[in-house]
Amino acid sequence: MMWTTPFLTSVLVWFSFYACPVSSSVTVKSVGAMKISNPAFLRLVPNIKVNRTGYDLVITTFDSFPFTIDHVRYVPDVGRHLEDPANWRPRLITDRPRFPNEVDVVPVSPVTISSQVAGEEWFYHRVEWVDMNGDGRKDALTARAHFNLVGASSKSQLVWFEQPSSSSYPALSPSWKGHVISDCADLFFRSANLNFGGKNKTVIFSAGYFTKKLCVTWTEDPDGDWSDEKKIVTRTIDDELGVYYSVEVADINGDKRRELLVTVSNPENGTVLVYEIPDDVRKGSWERRVICDNFTVPGVIKSKGQGSPGLALPFYTSVANRYERKSFNYCHGVVGNGFQIGDVNNDGILELFLPCYSRGEIDVYQVIPN
Repeated sequence: MMWTTPFLTSVLVWFSFYACPVSSSVTVKSVGAMKISNPAFLRLVPNIKVNRTGYDLVITTFDSFPFTIDHVRYVPDVGRHLEDPANWRPRLITDRPRFPNEVDVVPVSPVTISSQVAGEEWFYHRVEWVDMNGDGRKDALTARAHFNLVGASSKSQLVWFEQPSSSSYPALSPSWKGHVISDCADLFFRSANLNFGGKNKTVIFSAGYFTKKLCVTWTEDPDGDWSDEKKIVTRTIDDELGVYYSVEVADINGDKRRELLVTVSNPENGTVLVYEIPDDVRKGSWERRVICDNFTVPGVIKSKGQGSPGLALPFYTSVANRYERKSFNYCHGVVGNGFQIGDVNNDGILELFLPCYSRGEIDVYQVIPN
């Protein structure tokens, strides 16, 4: 879940945070910073215990060294204490997960729903809750990858885990059946409801880090049931640019049509692109447009894992197809992936929360339209 005012293209990169404004410009004002070790992913979660619209800031942290304890913490009602981030005191939610990535809200308590093939350890970055078989229950749609350091081989899967029927809700059971959809996705993806062939259908857009492909996947089942793998079709949108890192679905230029906002990770020339979604994703052509490029990683020795940019997120309304890159933060090291944007104190101004992983702090900004 994400609460933003759409849509200005904003780009998170390895060492800096950039805004690529469209026609109107913004001022980014620093509010302060909270010290915390290894902040990686953030999430703004509605605080239902307050008598107004408030948000808790949930933080996942992990250490790159093995056999260390990682944490999920939260800062309650950040909008009420926005003026003094230095004095925020995050509270512990859990220290059970290893390398926790994106975090989201689930009912009641955590439960392990995925199965593990002998000898393979999967890592997951994102989960979306989608009814994949039309039974009225939300299933877990996710992408996963397995990387073997010996031989540097990888395996990628887009999968969904079927929520079982239960006499009580939620069905907190480890027996969620896994369904493999395709081998295109590994890290980040987005699902969307699109109309083609005369029906509204769920489609999945995948950015392939290991597969180096940007893909769209759908099912030909007339009822939109993803249970039959033989009816699932995957089409490659693009495979010419290298490592496709993130993908978002949004109306980027204010024309009332959604586009794909995509980042291509490259330490020499990282790129942010927009792809026009055709009327029929099954056979239409995909027009791509570069809106920001020449993102680089400083230093002499550069590797694939240091690719720039990272995630891109639209968050401010504009209509023109003109972009200008502006840099306003230098984290002097690794920037976590899960930055968040939202109006947490209901004053009409967006707040930006940026995890500076290497520096050990979360920077807070206000994004003010000029």
